[in-house]
Amino acid sequence: MSKSARILNVLRYSGIQLIAKGLSLFVLYTFAFLLSEEVYGYLTLFIAYILVATTFLGCNLQSVFLRYYYEYDLGHLFRLLKPLYLTLLCLSILISVGLLFFLFDSKQYKWFCSLPLYGFLAGSVLIVSILARCSGRWWLYAVAELSRPLSLLMALGVFFLATDANALALYSCFILVSALIVVMVGFAVYRGGQMGGGKNTSLSFPTVGRYLLPLFMMQIVALINGVADKYILNLYFPIEILGLYGKAYLMGSTFGTVVDSLVLLWAPYVVKNKPIFMRQIFPRTVVVFWCVLLLSCCLLILSVFFYVNSFAFFGVGTEFITVSTIVMAAFLIRVGYQIYMPVFSAFDLTKLVAKISVYSSLVGLVIALITIPYFNLYGAAASTWCAFATYSLLSFFQVSKYKKSDGMNYKIVG
Repeated sequence: MSKSARILNVLRYSGIQLIAKGLSLFVLYTFAFLLSEEVYGYLTLFIAYILVATTFLGCNLQSVFLRYYYEYDLGHLFRLLKPLYLTLLCLSILISVGLLFFLFDSKQYKWFCSLPLYGFLAGSVLIVSILARCSGRWWLYAVAELSRPLSLLMALGVFFLATDANALALYSCFILVSALIVVMVGFAVYRGGQMGGGKNTSLSFPTVGRYLLPLFMMQIVALINGVADKYILNLYFPIEILGLYGKAYLMGSTFGTVVDSLVLLWAPYVVKNKPIFMRQIFPRTVVVFWCVLLLSCCLLILSVFFYVNSFAFFGVGTEFITVSTIVMAAFLIRVGYQIYMPVFSAFDLTKLVAKISVYSSLVGLVIALITIPYFNLYGAAASTWCAFATYSLLSFFQVSKYKKSDGMNYKIVG
């Protein structure tokens, strides 16, 4: 592939991601503006439970395809994972039916019954997205990434036409249908033999399990980072406070959403360039890491200034501005672990990632439990920053340690 073709390829995939994230942000910002803090609190809780459902019923299977796509036959990978995949499907259906039975009489919570099934389908969408990226099927990648934001845009349109409609019902139904469509399209493309892959068929399920289990545990621990603050807030304070925090969190996490788009391109790049990563690419990542750490600390200092001086701007309160700034600082420093986590996966050091995840999540959880009852939104935002900072710093120092000891030498580990 020529240099111009590589540049075009990067622009194509990153453009799709940026459009997808931009549409999602537009929809969420619009809902945040239109909905009361109580209703947006329910929506914030629903989105948090999406992460839970995707983690447990998606089981991080997409990481297996990312790791082994270039080496092993794709049909062989699917056959290995088929029993686990079908088990997750049956579990998602059973849990959804059970939740519907218990929550049917609740106006808002009954829509949470779709979460288990959607979590399974969302995990399948991630598999389609990874395979589309690895096989160079940019149009399928566009389908996988744009389906959800476009469906949410349609849900928003329906809400504008019928403002008395239940926003949570629209949100849940539209994303469920969009995920189902993506899975069906992805399956059709796979059956058509258009996804490529390697040729080797010697991979065994125990090998896959040893690779996947630490990553799954890491994802569970990362889940604690992502949702613990919201659950603890909901435990101690009314749903309206969670709604306010959700709106501030949305504002502050916008930068992180954009970075997430680029990280999805970064992971396959690390895997493909594994032999030269430490020698040629790692020094550049060090510069990026220290720059984002410095900028994050500056934002943290700025948030303290806002809080101490009760800073308000055009009717936006101190609470909202301060929390948004802290969350923005958290997502900025999160770039560190987003840079180095694919490195651990590429070199099959997932057990180390799991340990780092446990330490960082414990830091965030302990700080959240201590600070949220007394400092509400501020404590929640501070716990998020501390967890992300711990994760990024530990990831950086561990990669640096392995580089110095030649522990990531491709000929030895690869």
